[in-house]
Amino acid sequence: VDLHNIATMRFSFVLTGAFLAGAASAFQPIRPGYCPAAVRPARAGPLAMVGGNAIGIDIGEGAQRDVWSMDEWATQYGVQKAPGVQLTSEDGTDWSLATSEDIAAGTPVVYVPNGLFLSSFGAAQELGGMMARGENRLADAKLGDQIPLFRIVVKILAEYEKGADSPFFPWLNALPRLYSNGGSMTFACFALLP
Repeated sequence: VDLHNIATMRFSFVLTGAFLAGAASAFQPIRPGYCPAAVRPARAGPLAMVGGNAIGIDIGEGAQRDVWSMDEWATQYGVQKAPGVQLTSEDGTDWSLATSEDIAAGTPVVYVPNGLFLSSFGAAQELGGMMARGENRLADAKLGDQIPLFRIVVKILAEYEKGADSPFFPWLNALPRLYSNGGSMTFACFALLP
């Protein structure tokens, strides 16, 4: 079994908590009262002007992903990786985590503090009544089970709108802009397939 390949995982999921570890001896506790809202402004990456003078995130397919600023930001705000776990890329476009050391099965690989999670509950608390009309429309359409996803999408869009002023800017600026899989294809793309 090649443990290097087993430990490789998609980078986009790291901050969404896909690999949240509970208490583990490889990780140190985060200081009490920790909150990412105090995140310092990120250093400038590939930015674009959005609506007047607000600096936003360039979402063009050719925009470079600033994964190193995100990694620095994540580490500063409590994300911890098991020994030997590091960012890696074969092409400079698609990033993942891999390990340079053997890791036993079941070992936590990444610890992400609760304060960095974007949750439906947190979005509802923060944005409150701003989403009520949309939530009611979903409920009226018998899509109430989609309300948590709706809340997350609205929260992410609100953070994108803040641009460099968002405490999540380094993470947003590191996300992929181009996807080459079936889920991202348009109907026109599918029509071209044999």
